[in-house]
Amino acid sequence: MADTVKRTSAKKPAAKAKAAAKRPVAKKKSAPKPTVFSVVKGGGIYYKIPQKNIIVFDEDQGYNREIRYARGERSIFVDEQSQSARRETIVFRDKALMVLPSQPELLTYLRMHPANVANGGKIFKEVNNESTAEQDVENEFLVHDAIGLIRSTSLEELMPMVLSYGIDSEMSSVEIKKELLKFAKSNPKNFMDLFSSPVVQIKADVLTAIDFQILVAKPDGMYWGDNNALISPTPMGQNTVETFTRFLMTERGNTVRDELQRQIDSL
Repeated sequence: MADTVKRTSAKKPAAKAKAAAKRPVAKKKSAPKPTVFSVVKGGGIYYKIPQKNIIVFDEDQGYNREIRYARGERSIFVDEQSQSARRETIVFRDKALMVLPSQPELLTYLRMHPANVANGGKIFKEVNNESTAEQDVENEFLVHDAIGLIRSTSLEELMPMVLSYGIDSEMSSVEIKKELLKFAKSNPKNFMDLFSSPVVQIKADVLTAIDFQILVAKPDGMYWGDNNALISPTPMGQNTVETFTRFLMTERGNTVRDELQRQIDSL
């Protein structure tokens, strides 16, 4: 009997350890992060935002109220603050201001301030670090895709892009691709959108036709080069090439576009 008791008691610690191992470990909550605001334009190394007579519309109460940031007060509304409340100067240093989690009133004040871009202002804005990081990653992917496109696409297929960006087509293929890389890296989204746009190809055909005098671009319209006949007029103040490119994309321009393509193919 004694031996039986001993064996049973010996198993208990192991069973407890096994049960404990199965219990889910509670995840440690991440500490709240500070909120960063930045001056949109200018600012320099030391910049104070306007704080006198700041009136906002209180949606909860349904009327305009004055707000003020005063250290130690639990509300930013002047009519809810104590008589000893004093306005605290808010300074952006090197165009930035970090608001700690322990400063909820300051955060509320800045988010409600009329000078905040989110409220239609033009002085400062809240920086969304997570959103910015996502945009940076997406931009990196687009740059990578654009570079891969330039590397794998023939120069002939890239020519519409070359003409669209105004790159000298007489340069060597290496120089042309180097120029395209500059545009791709500076604005990868625009580059990718242009590459897949039918407008770019049509505009490239128009520029090629002008180079070979199939077309003649004048301030008042686009003309055929062989008989000087007007194809389509250009409204005053507009660019003839851009206007004619849009014309070719219309139903009325289909016949002209077919003839233009026929003459380019016969070169």
